[in-house]
Amino acid sequence: MSEDLHIPVNKKRLTLQMIAFSVIGIVILIVCFGLGESMKNVEWVWKGAGIVACLLAVVAAGAKARLRFDPKAGLRIDAEGIHDYTSDIGVGLVKWKDIKDIDIDMSLHLDMLIVMVKNESDIVHHAKNKAIERLLKQNIQQFKTPVVIEIKQLDCTTEELIEVIDKRLKRK
Repeated sequence: MSEDLHIPVNKKRLTLQMIAFSVIGIVILIVCFGLGESMKNVEWVWKGAGIVACLLAVVAAGAKARLRFDPKAGLRIDAEGIHDYTSDIGVGLVKWKDIKDIDIDMSLHLDMLIVMVKNESDIVHHAKNKAIERLLKQNIQQFKTPVVIEIKQLDCTTEELIEVIDKRLKRK
């Protein structure tokens, strides 16, 4: 294994998610406008809801597209630590000295890389915005750490990731 390893995001999965969000947004818009036409007295409510839902779907598709075309997107493991750029709430660099433990949670068919850190509040404090801070706090409530990475978002298998991390930890 080289000193600096980059595991990219699964671009095929992100492309499918982009398409799915786009289609869902269009379908919701069409359905809401159809309902609005059939219910004349509350037409504006349905049409407004359709526009808002469509905009949310477009924002979600745009986030997936930005990640899909970002060459830095993925998980990088190097001498400094683990760099998490796998999603919009990726925390960036988690230094080896700040990592207490690394675990894989394979429950509910969602294999998750759980990186236990020494000081969760440092990571939450450096969140890009309040929405991401709230999501990181939810990770702490559910997993006892803000650094949770869905392995299916990466272009590797769970077994490959475990092997890479085990090799890296043996060097430390």
